[in-house]
Amino acid sequence: MLASLLRRFRKDWYPERDIMVDRVQEAKQSQQDAKEQFQSALEEFSAVANFQGSDLEDTYEKLNKELQKSEARADEVTARIDSVEDVSIALFEEWEQELDLYEKPKIACSK
Repeated sequence: MLASLLRRFRKDWYPERDIMVDRVQEAKQSQQDAKEQFQSALEEFSAVANFQGSDLEDTYEKLNKELQKSEARADEVTARIDSVEDVSIALFEEWEQELDLYEKPKIACSK
């Protein structure tokens, strides 16, 4: 019985596991990209904070572009995390439904 349960588990839920792993890896990469973008923005700001005689409008434009890039990276991380949560919820809902089936004696005996 355990062997058939494991075969069914692998057949039914392996793709969802793969999806979840892929999404977690994508979220991790997005976090790393965002970290690098924020570091770049911090370096840019630090350079501007110590500027001498630079045109203030040009400096503002540079910093604003860095801010927009940083916000875009942060939004991407949020979207990736939401994606991981979505597939995780779906996966756990499927597992709960399967567990309910095993709790019904007639179905559990037929498995």
